Amino acid sequence: MPASTANGTPSTYFEPHDAESLWRLVTTPHPLVGKARHLGEALVNADMVAPAALMAGLRSQQLERKQGTQRLIGQILVDQGHLSQDQLRDAIASWLGEYVVHPEHLQPDATALALVPRDVAERESVLPLLARDDALVVLMADPYDRT
Repeated sequence: MPASTANGTPSTYFEPHDAESLWRLVTTPHPLVGKARHLGEALVNADMVAPAALMAGLRSQQLERKQGTQRLIGQILVDQGHLSQDQLRDAIASWLGEYVVHPEHLQPDATALALVPRDVAERESVLPLLARDDALVVLMADPYDRT
């Protein structure tokens, strides 16, 4: 279930307390998935960024591209102070239908740990949490890192 921020508003962190609640979480469609085609649209729809701020960010992105620089709109908006890196991460996860899980209460399953060699887990910044049926649930530092 989602956690709450200091002011009581729900955050997009989910804090499953055991393997069963983690399994239910990853096998249930994400409740916050939007219909936005582009990240900027998703940020505006979620009231995380004002339309004017998005337009300013897109103009900056266009100018940078003319100068040979390629930066993603999300990072530009963070750098311009329109949202934090954590807000961007949460927005991207929601937009893509993924969860940001806080692992504080989770104990990794021994079977899951045995499936991923320690050196691979450390190199890829992943923590195997649960093995069930033919699925392996892993916690990733950055699921968008393709390096």
